[in-house]
Amino acid sequence: MTTRDRLLRVDLATRTAESEVVPESWRRQFVGGKGLGARYLYEELPPGADALGPENVLFFGLGPVSGLLPGENRFAAVTKSPLTGTFLDSYAGGSFPPRLAGALEGHLGLLVEGAADEPVRIEVEDGAATVESATTWGAETPETCRAHDGAVACIGPAGEQQVAFATIASDEGEHHAGRGGAGAVMGSKRLKAVVARGEPPAGRSSDPPGHSPG
Repeated sequence: MTTRDRLLRVDLATRTAESEVVPESWRRQFVGGKGLGARYLYEELPPGADALGPENVLFFGLGPVSGLLPGENRFAAVTKSPLTGTFLDSYAGGSFPPRLAGALEGHLGLLVEGAADEPVRIEVEDGAATVESATTWGAETPETCRAHDGAVACIGPAGEQQVAFATIASDEGEHHAGRGGAGAVMGSKRLKAVVARGEPPAGRSSDPPGHSPG
């Protein structure tokens, strides 16, 4: 099994991505998407940062067993909330988290910073990320999910319009990372979608039967 000890950092303003090592002390102290995401927010957000400004960051994080065990298919969206102005951690299940785990390979998560000058999407595959122009801006989430050949986490018109409680949707809207407006943060960054193209580490692409959506 690939050791996860790195982070993919994507700058939407420059459309660049780089892989960086997560400090070992952080990996020991802050286990899982929520803890590590909180640490990065504390480190990188200036005091009084506008939740809908380019200085806010959005972390898509995975826990240490994400995609490896039944019922553990969850990703965390961690950011500063435009609804409350405070820390936001929101979670969703379905096919996106295990596919993201496979696409990230040796990375613990995806940290998105800056804002694009036009609608874009992030594509994650083989441990790397690229920023591409979005072709579905204005579309509802089911249409956006169907437009790509990977697992998709995306926003609809509410997120694009930066509605303060907008969600991040996956599986054609069956799963949502809600509460606090993580979708609005994506909209403010002109980020329509994150597309993950990777095989789940445990060979599972969705929650087990009867598991409730996140």
